[in-house]
Amino acid sequence: MDLFLRHSLLWQVPHSAKLGKYMFRAQGNAGGALGGTAFWEEREVIFKTQFLTILIQSSQLVYNLEQKIAARIVLLTTELKPYDDPVDVFILDSRGIVLKRWTSRYPYLGVVSVSFDLPEEYEPGWWTIRAQVLNQ
Repeated sequence: MDLFLRHSLLWQVPHSAKLGKYMFRAQGNAGGALGGTAFWEEREVIFKTQFLTILIQSSQLVYNLEQKIAARIVLLTTELKPYDDPVDVFILDSRGIVLKRWTSRYPYLGVVSVSFDLPEEYEPGWWTIRAQVLNQ
């Protein structure tokens, strides 16, 4: 048995976990007549809650009266695989007021597409398209 093999370890972190520094301790026990601890290692681990890359693309930069806003949201995990759990998408005007909300939209191969017709009367300025997954 090779005692110096390195393996990746994957464990599930609760959604309530706070970002920050933690200590990870690994301990290996040897069986047999002698018994006892074969190794003991402790390392600092930094936990970050970001697990997705979210890219938002709109069909054009400037919109005018009665045009349709079309947007595509691409969601990739940290392993660059498509994300497939529900996503909330919002369109906010320049005052930060939510004008349209799509809740629990399931991506197809990591992509969500939405569209929204501009109202006849709208607040001019920089609008925002926001996508939210869990707390990210």
